[in-house]
Amino acid sequence: MVPRIGIARVVNAILVVVKSLIRLPLLSSIYKGAIHCLKQLKNMVFLFLPYNDISKTYPKVRIFLTEFPPIAITLQMDATYWGRNFGVVIFMDASSHRVLHYRFLRGKERISDYQAGISCLQDQGFTIRSIVSDALSGIKEAFPEIPYQYCQFHQLQRIRHLLTTNPRLPAAKELKALAHQLTQSSRLDFETSLEKWEQKWKDFLQEKSYGEDGKWHFTHRRTRSAFYNLSSA
Repeated sequence: MVPRIGIARVVNAILVVVKSLIRLPLLSSIYKGAIHCLKQLKNMVFLFLPYNDISKTYPKVRIFLTEFPPIAITLQMDATYWGRNFGVVIFMDASSHRVLHYRFLRGKERISDYQAGISCLQDQGFTIRSIVSDALSGIKEAFPEIPYQYCQFHQLQRIRHLLTTNPRLPAAKELKALAHQLTQSSRLDFETSLEKWEQKWKDFLQEKSYGEDGKWHFTHRRTRSAFYNLSSA
């Protein structure tokens, strides 16, 4: 078993190793990303070892995780970025919140990154009972045999983007308050509340406005988008 290493000691060790090299933009991004991982994923054990990639151009950082026994899991997947071209995809067990796998990214995340990560976990003996992830285009269709749920955190972010932090319209205020019950209600209770909201504001959702060219559009498009976003969850 790999012994646990204090976060501060690991950070200091990394600083000593790469201090003279962090002028390179890519390595600087990797270094910052590694430090962020250390702070955010405290249930992991990290050993950072520099090595060269095939191009021999930039050093990378490899992270070794403690081994976990393969079990049936609900898998949470998401990517985070440091800068425009460097990031990491994390695969986490939803029950224990343990990170089971990771993949570094150069450029935008792709469906193939998630497919490779899931294949790696399945090869290790994990059974993926369901997936929780963001709304990356095509990700649900990429795993038709595995039940999929849109991440509630990302969904609430989307609702806040559509309705703003302080909506002015009464319908939008009620819908935003309803959205915040998403993580505290059962599926049946939430769907029932959403149906009641729809019936109350049915005429409001159907209101139309006409532009100078004579073409019409729905007046409250952002509220409509927020409602359909929640109803399709």
